[in-house]
Amino acid sequence: MHGIIAMAGLAEAAEFYGLVIFTGALLIAAGILALAWWKRWWFAALIGCIICLFTGWLTQPWNAINPPITNDPDESYWLFRWRIFAFFWAALCVVGVACFCTSIRDSKSWIANKSGLKSNSI
Repeated sequence: MHGIIAMAGLAEAAEFYGLVIFTGALLIAAGILALAWWKRWWFAALIGCIICLFTGWLTQPWNAINPPITNDPDESYWLFRWRIFAFFWAALCVVGVACFCTSIRDSKSWIANKSGLKSNSI
């Protein structure tokens, strides 16, 4: 196993700012998905899903789930934070897909009721 040099101040700053920026993107996606869930807007749900997928494409949070290969406390510290980020990213992707499917289903039933093709009266 190769030894890894401890992280310097600039590397830790880069990890911090990267985590802050991408967490901000996930918070924006969560807000858009909450709005889409509340108003049943499929387009907002689609935008929230795209933001989640784009954030995942840039950060690749599934790489943070691997066990650490170092004893460096700085690297373990940031790996734990990226694991928390990966958990919230995965949960938000699942919520986004569920929100998108629900809003599509509701919009189709609303269109069918509006056009008189489906009646809910007994």
